[in-house]
Amino acid sequence: MTTPMHAFSVMIAQVAKDYTEYNEKYDEMTQQVLDEMGITMDDMDDETDEGYALLEEFINKVSERGGAYQKYIKEIDIPDTFNLHLDITKVRGLEANYQWSEEDEKKYGTDAGYYKYEGDWSFDIPVTVDDSQTEVMELNDTNDKGIGLKSVIRTPYELTVNELYEDGSDSDCFMVALDANGNKLPYNDSTGNCNNFTIQDRDISTVDIYILDYTQYMDELKGPDNYNNNENKPEGQKWSDLLDQYAKYHKTLHFD
Repeated sequence: MTTPMHAFSVMIAQVAKDYTEYNEKYDEMTQQVLDEMGITMDDMDDETDEGYALLEEFINKVSERGGAYQKYIKEIDIPDTFNLHLDITKVRGLEANYQWSEEDEKKYGTDAGYYKYEGDWSFDIPVTVDDSQTEVMELNDTNDKGIGLKSVIRTPYELTVNELYEDGSDSDCFMVALDANGNKLPYNDSTGNCNNFTIQDRDISTVDIYILDYTQYMDELKGPDNYNNNENKPEGQKWSDLLDQYAKYHKTLHFD
């Protein structure tokens, strides 16, 4: 579940970055890949084996080059004190303990299981930045595959981990963070190569960061049987053993 504090911090993180040049360069790169393959986006929309094969090849080529374009994301300085104005017209969220069903999907479509409130709300929020409890680790560390971490930021509420990809590295990845007990930290959100994890009441004196192949993680590695209650599992059967085996990158961090 996304907390109001997390939602606010993600909002600030998004407006603190300028993606203008990144978007332009990334679009140029994807068009270059299409030209090299001699295809258009319509060719990949073809729901045939050939269309799926072209789509997979396109995604792989873009992922191999995409990491290098993170350097075009520019940081924007945010003042220590400012006023945040919000205009909200719709609130939408997933119902607690919702159980999906085909009947609901047929009846409600993509709105199945979600509550919605529409209205006209405006807020002016005075914001003062307090970084007295924020710890920043500047790492700029990559392995021989060109995959690694740029920085890690710890606040009393969450852990923000920024990935780093060198030219030619494969950026089609998924990040997992384990607490000191070897259990998966709740994954909140990601913006570009910025990943946010909720700390809650977890022991994060030690945190292990794993960067994994996205498809392999989704198809083979994830699942509650793997990542729950690892402190009670015998050595050799912990989820970290599996992640160690398949990770493209692994870093152990220590916090006071």
